[in-house]
Amino acid sequence: MGENTKDTKSLSIRIPLPLLEEIREAAKQHNRSINGEILTAIADHLKRSKKEKRD
Repeated sequence: MGENTKDTKSLSIRIPLPLLEEIREAAKQHNRSINGEILTAIADHLKRSKKEKRD
């Protein structure tokens, strides 16, 4: 995911601690930051959603 500061917006969200811990572990396994893991998960979800709409 290319992150150009001109093309990004900060967003503050609340994440339950158990979910944050799962995200942290997944990020560690994938050698990503927590932010990178969340962005990848969102992008993957959106791709699947678009594909499901086409099918």
